[in-house]
Amino acid sequence: MVPYFTGIKTIYSHIPKTAGESVVETLETYSNENNLGDIITTRKHETMLDLFYHTRQNEMGMEFKAAFKFSIIRNPWDRMHSWFHYNQNMWRTMPDGFPSDSTTFTDKVPPCEYECRERFLDMDFNSWIQNITVYGDDRFCKSTICPFHQIAPQYLFVVDNSGFFIIDDFLRFESLNLWDDFVSERMGISPPPKLIFKNKGPSSASYVESYNESSIDIIRNMYAMDIKFFGYDFK
Repeated sequence: MVPYFTGIKTIYSHIPKTAGESVVETLETYSNENNLGDIITTRKHETMLDLFYHTRQNEMGMEFKAAFKFSIIRNPWDRMHSWFHYNQNMWRTMPDGFPSDSTTFTDKVPPCEYECRERFLDMDFNSWIQNITVYGDDRFCKSTICPFHQIAPQYLFVVDNSGFFIIDDFLRFESLNLWDDFVSERMGISPPPKLIFKNKGPSSASYVESYNESSIDIIRNMYAMDIKFFGYDFK
């Protein structure tokens, strides 16, 4: 994954299920086609604080300060709806839940992960919401890709250790139609590269009809800080 684009002096923190693959491919393609210097890679979902430490370790601390730092954020209820369908598709389409050539990896998968998968695939959306737990809960599978582990809150990707924003700006997933203006005004790229849509999930409009009242409240409590930081509500 690509978080740092030296040619356009931009650092991007990819929050899961916020069109991150589309953003990365768009900026990577633009940088490569225009020979705009190095692209520094790291893990797929790094927080902006992680990226700050990463640049310091590579003697690029000043570059972090000078770069434009941003993320895409998303309505928490919509994001969880997308996460559910993403996991359902992954577990249904991959043999044994993994690509067929990953036998070395699957040998290390704990048996509880397969039990969780079977339980998950039998659930509807609201039942799943009511069975989500924080990673590490002893009642559930400890596999890192267990479908019952809570997906990390978005605010954690964009704040420092004191809880202050460490990004320069963010674009809402719901406003991706403003991508051209955002890139032109905030990154200084004109004309802006058109956003390449990848890994597109179900329509965002469908999430409202999928929730019952109990699940609405669970997500409101689980992602209270996201709601507070970014001003979201259910609709």
